[in-house]
Amino acid sequence: MAKSIEPLVETWAREQISRLGWKHAPEQIEIDKQLTESLNNHLSKQGGTGGGRPDHTLIMDNGAVTIPVFIEHKGTKSYTVKTDKQNLVVFRNEKGELDFTRVISKYAVNGAAYYASCAVQDTTYE
Repeated sequence: MAKSIEPLVETWAREQISRLGWKHAPEQIEIDKQLTESLNNHLSKQGGTGGGRPDHTLIMDNGAVTIPVFIEHKGTKSYTVKTDKQNLVVFRNEKGELDFTRVISKYAVNGAAYYASCAVQDTTYE
């Protein structure tokens, strides 16, 4: 198994986000009250209590639209995204249950998309 370089990826991502001047917050820092409340009211990406804590949360605003962006870091390419046969991001297992152990917590895009789905459910963000 390839050694994870996740700490290096996290450092690089933080530098890029800062260089671009994007409004952001690293893990456990509040950037938006309604996002924090939403993530606290849902299961963590491992399926436990305590809420979600994305590696980075950004607020993108072009004057007409404001959207939250969640970023998850992974240290190996093989854990970037898990899709189904239709190339859709996977959240659920064969039984239709949220798959926290094999998909949401394991793949970067899947974890970030899970956080986004939580935010869409109970915030004013669309």
